[in-house]
Amino acid sequence: MLYDNTLSFTDRSWEILYGVVEAEYFQENEARVIYDALRKKLNFVPFGDHLKRYIYRAAGMTEPFGEVPEPVYQQILVDSFRENGVPASFEPTTAKLSMMAKNWLSQQAVRRQVVLLLGFGLRMTEEEVDEILLKALHEQHLNEADPMEVICAFCYRKNLGFSSYERLTREYRAMPDKEPETRNRDEAELMAKLRALSDGEGRSVRETMTEKAYQALYGEAQELIAAMYNTTGYFAGCTAADITESDLEHVLSSAIPVDRHGNLVPASASQLGSRFAEHRISRQRLHRLLNGKSPVTRYDLITLSFFIWSQKKEVADDPRRRYIGFINATNKLLADCSYGEIYPVNPYECFLLMCLLTDVPLSTYADVWEMSFSGN
Repeated sequence: MLYDNTLSFTDRSWEILYGVVEAEYFQENEARVIYDALRKKLNFVPFGDHLKRYIYRAAGMTEPFGEVPEPVYQQILVDSFRENGVPASFEPTTAKLSMMAKNWLSQQAVRRQVVLLLGFGLRMTEEEVDEILLKALHEQHLNEADPMEVICAFCYRKNLGFSSYERLTREYRAMPDKEPETRNRDEAELMAKLRALSDGEGRSVRETMTEKAYQALYGEAQELIAAMYNTTGYFAGCTAADITESDLEHVLSSAIPVDRHGNLVPASASQLGSRFAEHRISRQRLHRLLNGKSPVTRYDLITLSFFIWSQKKEVADDPRRRYIGFINATNKLLADCSYGEIYPVNPYECFLLMCLLTDVPLSTYADVWEMSFSGN
């Protein structure tokens, strides 16, 4: 049933996307129509509400859903995490569990790892975690090429707790220098699978491929920006090597206001911030990505691919050809990095697809961002 629901969910998103771009009034003000669609037609249920609904069902509550006070959900979360020995984060943190629980219940959107952690804290099944990833985050199921998610899925499937996740993760990270101290045949098979996903240097093949793909995209983006600068006379004689993280921030985030220090203002100031906060291009994030300080995500790949296709001269006068070319090229790129295909259920990906079907995608992208900060 889960996969049938996934299919209808995706079909509905494609229908919304095409309904927007094929409307008679679309070309009159493309950015405005896209912005309104993102605010209204793609206004999905906040993550916190999905989480409450899951807790409501799992706890067997009988009172009307709308009448359950939020502190009740918060206490159930805290009690369940403590009972199952699950911390407030995968990484070391000084944040209190009670505060984290309160935040999760009030968020419009959360990072993918939060759902994985909730899987342990609430003793979810693998299917339940997949369903929340789909319906609450609008992302695809657990990634079988990501070692962390493979270990999580194994633990959910075998009803193993967080301590088992930590032990299995330590054993995976110790490979190949140290042979895993597996306890049974299932764990031996898991380690064999994880070994196959490793590049032999303590990193996953997916991670290595993703970084290489991102570096290649960034190099192509540098060349395009250099050509843009030379064409406009902004920076005569510019070469790709002259283009920095600040240049890419300037081009892709030009419509986002900056503070007195020249940094992009917090995403919370945007009407789209809760959905797109982690997908904005900033020079600080670019620096971390390019220097291996932060992991490259599928959204980083998709955003740079969008920029590149928005600037391709051979499809400049043919939005449909540009759109199809982007989907085909990006899906191949994502597949090479062991990610799922473009997913229109996700508002950010749907946003980029709609922009590509406009006459000037990059300008439309900027205009929508500008509207989100002006509140119009």
